[in-house]
Amino acid sequence: MEKTLTIKVEGMTCLGCAEDMEILLRNTPGISDARVAYADDLVTVTFDPEVIDAREAFMKVARLGFRASVVK
Repeated sequence: MEKTLTIKVEGMTCLGCAEDMEILLRNTPGISDARVAYADDLVTVTFDPEVIDAREAFMKVARLGFRASVVK
């Protein structure tokens, strides 16, 4: 069963950053969907915990150079 993780990100400076992040996350094995709400500084990731766990999904965002914290 898929799970959802919402991450607050700080430091996105343009819509291009948000679009690039969505593409990168969606191309990650185990992540079936990623939605970036640029105006709200939120990233919502839907993932298969049998392939990638929540920590790995979170770290994928954090490694992009943004300050990240888990919302839920």
